[in-house]
Amino acid sequence: MTSAIKPNYIDGAWVAGADACVNRNPSDLDDVVGEFARADDAQARTAIAAADHAFLEWQYSPIQRRSEILDAIGTEVLARRDELGRLLAREEARRCPRQSPRPRAPATYSS
Repeated sequence: MTSAIKPNYIDGAWVAGADACVNRNPSDLDDVVGEFARADDAQARTAIAAADHAFLEWQYSPIQRRSEILDAIGTEVLARRDELGRLLAREEARRCPRQSPRPRAPATYSS
């Protein structure tokens, strides 16, 4: 394996897992997409508690702040759409040219 194990992001920090799992392209089992950390029960509980806490902060944050965060995420996804499309195609055994997921620009709504 040439790549390092990708850690989990738990409560604002990258954390090594108790174990690891290999993600392979289902149509080519020699094609290793990546090796990823697998959380143990304690890490999973910590991640769930952190997500609950983050949701409470998100829920009460101003709508403008949430909009800015989602816009930044969408901008990053669009900027990396070719890279992400290739990665998803490998993970899901799709052919890139025709079936690669192509994120579209979000709709704009006015009040």
